[in-house]
Amino acid sequence: MTKEPTEKEKGIKTFTCTVCNHTKKEDISPLNSAEHTHTWKVKETITPTCVKTGYTVMECSSCKITYNTHYEDALGHDMTEIEEQEATCTSNGHKKHYKCSVCNNLYLDKNGINKTTQQEVEEGHIAQGHVWEKDYKYDETGHWHKCRNCDARKDEEKHTLSDIKDVKFVKSEATCTEAKVYYKSCRCGYSPKTETFISDPPLGHDLEKVDEVKSTCEEQGQKAYWKCKRSCCQENNFYDEKGNRIDESTLILPLADHEIIRYDAEGEFHYPVCKLHGRLTLKGEKHNKDESTSDKVFHWKCCSVCGFQWEKHEHTFILVGNITKCSECGYEAKDDSKSDSGFDVGVEYQTPDGSISHSKDGEIITVTFSDKSKKEEYKTTEISWYLDNVLQEEKGEVFIFSAPYQRYYSVRCSFTNKYGRGNSASLSILGGSN
Repeated sequence: MTKEPTEKEKGIKTFTCTVCNHTKKEDISPLNSAEHTHTWKVKETITPTCVKTGYTVMECSSCKITYNTHYEDALGHDMTEIEEQEATCTSNGHKKHYKCSVCNNLYLDKNGINKTTQQEVEEGHIAQGHVWEKDYKYDETGHWHKCRNCDARKDEEKHTLSDIKDVKFVKSEATCTEAKVYYKSCRCGYSPKTETFISDPPLGHDLEKVDEVKSTCEEQGQKAYWKCKRSCCQENNFYDEKGNRIDESTLILPLADHEIIRYDAEGEFHYPVCKLHGRLTLKGEKHNKDESTSDKVFHWKCCSVCGFQWEKHEHTFILVGNITKCSECGYEAKDDSKSDSGFDVGVEYQTPDGSISHSKDGEIITVTFSDKSKKEEYKTTEISWYLDNVLQEEKGEVFIFSAPYQRYYSVRCSFTNKYGRGNSASLSILGGSN
């Protein structure tokens, strides 16, 4: 007993748990005295709570003194754990806490020691409102702005198609002759690709001239024309200077005649030789024998087409009056002298004589000059070689060249003596390795 009761005051009895040392107290009713006897009645009944003991308050009806009796233990909390919840755009969240189903109070611990409030558990978890994305979201029927943090929508409406130049909706690019075409689209960036509109005008041709290609005897040429540099015009890219398309077949030029660079002479015939194709015919043409010519020493007949010479003889000079002339061709000598054998031209008018021959080793041809002058004074002192009528650097008696193609090569040797009198010899040689 903690406090003894008296006639005017209640006593107190204290109880201690032998396990946890928890204590509780109960009242002891005041004592009766000789002068007064208490008349007790129930004044109030206190219902036990989660943390407080319940009891009955007794009161004397005459002296109004009270005491507590009929104690009931505290009920204890019936806690429910509430997990932490993040705030949404429109609702507050809360941190982890506990709620008693008996007293409806909130606690930070499951034992109900640290009491808290709704405001405290929502601290740091307050709703921030929607954050709307700038770009539209859309489907086939409409568009809207979406919240970045949730699925909420605003400004939702149906599509309206208009003429918007959007690179995503180019149906066809502009070409030289056709305008650029777009699909109509909605301002949200959606297009069903069902309607179109024309935008940028045609580009027009970007023409550049292609020069004429001359025909050869082997390949047809082509007239000059214009072509467009743009990629859209690479097919059938043939235009006149005004940009009108033309048929390629009208540009083709016919084959050119053969470019005859010489005639090869063989016996009584000569053969035309083309720069590209070589000898053109198997059957030769006969020499033109109507032309005669002479120099100071010889007279001969010469083909006016190929220059081939035949019937070449020295002049037979005779004195007619005071003029020395050839008795066969009539050539008149300007400076003549009389020798023991009769009238004859001076040594300075005598022409050297010679011939050429060749040998072949595969594609390599060797041509050799032989001096056939009858007298030492007439002999050759200077030699020049011509291949296909082109002067060569070689000056000796032997000329070597490569003849890789199976065609006839024209070789001419021009030779002169110390008096400057000259002569020549020619060969037509079949080239190739066979």
